[in-house]
Amino acid sequence: MNMEIYVILCKSCGSEKIVKDGIVKNKQRYLCKECRRTFRIGDGREKYPLDNVVMRF
Repeated sequence: MNMEIYVILCKSCGSEKIVKDGIVKNKQRYLCKECRRTFRIGDGREKYPLDNVVMRF
């Protein structure tokens, strides 16, 4: 059984310490516990490409 785990990284500081912080325009908003900035995946304002979502095995 091959199980994939995805880790979301902060767009500003690259931290893995991310928590969900509501929904904006039908997209999940995340809060970084390191730099306290919020962001959404795929909102068109990418500081880093979507490759910033790391896949670990």
